[in-house]
Amino acid sequence: MRQRYTLGGPTVTRAEGIVLIVIFALSIAFTAFGSSKQRRFILLLGGFVFAVSTAIALLRITGMALYEPEKIDAVRLLKTALFIWLGNIISFSVIYDLLGEDDFQFSKRAGREREPANFLDYWFVSFTTATAFSPTDTPPLTTRARMLMMAESSVSLLTIVIAAARALNML
Repeated sequence: MRQRYTLGGPTVTRAEGIVLIVIFALSIAFTAFGSSKQRRFILLLGGFVFAVSTAIALLRITGMALYEPEKIDAVRLLKTALFIWLGNIISFSVIYDLLGEDDFQFSKRAGREREPANFLDYWFVSFTTATAFSPTDTPPLTTRARMLMMAESSVSLLTIVIAAARALNML
């Protein structure tokens, strides 16, 4: 039997994917036709499910890299590390969107008044935090935002140090 790097078997992984698709589809529907309170709840639920599954996968591959290195397939570990990194970005972009603009200082666009932040702005903040391990052009204004950005950078760093480095070493 092949060693899985996620919690549960393929059925659990597929079920989790279906749940996430339904949650985010509902979020889009509530954004277009419903209330913002319903959208925020659905986004929070989806972000939570995604964050938990990402954290479990990271803990699983970290444990395997430290205690069962002979069971690791390098290519699958690299793929898993990529999905953990992407899951980290998605989870934190949802969290940042739920926090709102009061926690971040978005820069003005040249020659225009600053527009309200949207989900893609938070996606960018999350991507740059996960990639550069720090804020780039959008500094956090509150301790809560700073701690969340630190947690996101830590997950990315741990993913690269443990998972990607181990897989590249094996190749």
